[in-house]
Amino acid sequence: MPDVVLAMVFVLMFSLGALPGILAIGIHSIGMISKMFADAIEQIDEGPRLAVRAAGGSTLQEFSAGVLPQVLPSWVATVLHRNDINLRGSVVLGYVGVAGLGLEMSHAFKSLNYGLGLGIALVIFLLCVAMEIISSSVRIAMLGEKDAGEGVFVKLFARMRRGRSASTAPERHFASVAAAARRPWTGARLRNLVAGWVAVVVVIAGVVVSDITWSDFFTFWAKVPAVAASFWPPNFGSYGFATLFQAMLDTIMIALAATLLTFVASLVIGSFAARNVAPNPGIRGGARLLLVIIRGIPEIILAIVLIVITGLGAQAGTIALAFGGIGLLGKLIADSYEEVPRGPERALLATGATRLQMFAGATFPQGSRAIGHTFYLLDTNIRAATLLGIVGGGGIGYYLLNAGQGSNYQLVGSIVIMILVTVLLVEGLAMWMRRVFR
Repeated sequence: MPDVVLAMVFVLMFSLGALPGILAIGIHSIGMISKMFADAIEQIDEGPRLAVRAAGGSTLQEFSAGVLPQVLPSWVATVLHRNDINLRGSVVLGYVGVAGLGLEMSHAFKSLNYGLGLGIALVIFLLCVAMEIISSSVRIAMLGEKDAGEGVFVKLFARMRRGRSASTAPERHFASVAAAARRPWTGARLRNLVAGWVAVVVVIAGVVVSDITWSDFFTFWAKVPAVAASFWPPNFGSYGFATLFQAMLDTIMIALAATLLTFVASLVIGSFAARNVAPNPGIRGGARLLLVIIRGIPEIILAIVLIVITGLGAQAGTIALAFGGIGLLGKLIADSYEEVPRGPERALLATGATRLQMFAGATFPQGSRAIGHTFYLLDTNIRAATLLGIVGGGGIGYYLLNAGQGSNYQLVGSIVIMILVTVLLVEGLAMWMRRVFR
């Protein structure tokens, strides 16, 4: 279910403002985060879980002791990455009336005020970079240096943290076992406590600033039957099934082409961003910085800029999706290569193999699991291609926007069903491919 469709529904049910966007992005995130959580659990080493079961542990103990420690780094990274995606996704919702920078940017581009529109786009880019910095510091604080990843900002915070710990960590002596068992108030514990409370205050402040009309939660129930009836029965309106089917095929082709371009570019950039593959630290640092910059540019902003340059059509949408996906897939590939066991690599080097032979014979086969994220990227690209169609990037999104703005919600229902069927087919293909590779 595209979050832009959820936003259309909630705009009908609730007052105009930030609440429809919050609910739309929040509900859509449940599906995407849960999928990544499940995939992480399926890829764990079964040994610890089976050992807990053999020792007589309960199902809860199996999960807490045998599963959770293995998936926690992946889960934290997934949530932080989803927060970054939600920041960029909130821009798209401005095109269906949700308050925020996206709404102001849509007004600017619709009035052909490209200077203001690009200025707002620059602000959004800076916000995305700031979110990357915050995410890096959170990963270091929660997971430590080992599991926090190897991003540019992660490396910076890790170096700062090592410097503080080397200069300020005193040697401790405890008077008794009881005293040693109590957790002491150290500088690190105090900093973490302050950071935790600051995070709580920021969340509360975000809710306050959103100016939510809380009474809507009690009054929107009366609108549910009428809103649900407006989407049923689905029909294809004046366009006809053939036109919408062709538009859906265009969306799929945009997503497939973008995924292929992303895969090729990510394989190259992600490989150079891995410590055990890059020829020297300079190239690795440059590749990591490039991935951060790419992740900081929302696809919709890039699509708008490309549309201004190249005109309406699938070309702008394809290039925007391909460029935006490099930041995600390239980072996953780089992290996967850096986490492979080094034994096979050292064995090949000891026999006189070149770095390219080491990569092809040891690093690439062991790190190929990250390439499986390409199917997740294809799933995301189908949804994103729909959204880029809203701003003129080609595909079914153009008809979805027209139907929503014209209050033709039966046509919206038909388009949503087409998108849902497509995503289910892609998910089935991804599950089959994962079984084959496993």
